[in-house]
Amino acid sequence: HVLLLLSLCVAAAEQGQAMDRMRVAGPERSVPVPVPAPEPATKKKTGRPDGRESHQARKIFLKTGVVPQARGSAYGESGRCKVLVACYGPRASHEFSADGTLTCEFKFAPFSCTKRRAHMADSEEKELSTLLQEALQPAICLHKYPKATIDVYVTVLESDGPALPLAINCASVALASAAIEMFDLVAACAGTVSGDVFSLDPTAEERAAAPASISVAVMPSLGELSSIVQEGEIPHNSQNDVLHACVQACAAIHQVQQGCLRAAAEKQLRHHPKSAAAADQ
Repeated sequence: HVLLLLSLCVAAAEQGQAMDRMRVAGPERSVPVPVPAPEPATKKKTGRPDGRESHQARKIFLKTGVVPQARGSAYGESGRCKVLVACYGPRASHEFSADGTLTCEFKFAPFSCTKRRAHMADSEEKELSTLLQEALQPAICLHKYPKATIDVYVTVLESDGPALPLAINCASVALASAAIEMFDLVAACAGTVSGDVFSLDPTAEERAAAPASISVAVMPSLGELSSIVQEGEIPHNSQNDVLHACVQACAAIHQVQQGCLRAAAEKQLRHHPKSAAAADQ
């Protein structure tokens, strides 16, 4: 009987009748998906992988109204770095305070980095949440929102270099689109320093190779700094050049932020002409 059973199993396997009910059987034949080879990066004298000059930032794209459930939202791209921000509030707070409260949550999507991120917030995300709050808080008129809380949620969809500056840029636009009263928009930019070589808006590869980095958040219309974050040691003779380059890049980003908000306002006026006329009266 044992030999008969074994022979039946072998025959069934040979005829393809054996089935594992715990698995989903794949196709018998598969065709590899053609993936085009990446084009070789053209390096200039600066040696940057994407061919940019040392004081040249990546192009930035901003768009509002991407999360319908939120009062204000924004999506931003800078190279391969992609960030989504949603703003809620102001909502009533359980504790009374003369000034409003700003809460920020910075989160990497599990698929955003080369190494899969955990769902629970780690120490890096908690630190970035605090830095985001410190950069945005000076620009918000919190004294006009007593006993209220404004919530900002940042989700990094894809990370390529420091994600905090792009998150600050998107969060500032999201707050403005939510009609939160602000003193000014906040624009941010980062850079790396390796000896006497300075690279503006670094990629992940450049950030990993550099011993020091700096992130600057500016309120361009007021001409004030809202946040400076430095990691590593920067030579004293390079600090002024680094700050000057970051501030200039923030001024250019500020124009992109204004253009994004202006386009969103014009779109809203075209779709709701009656409400615009009522507001003018």
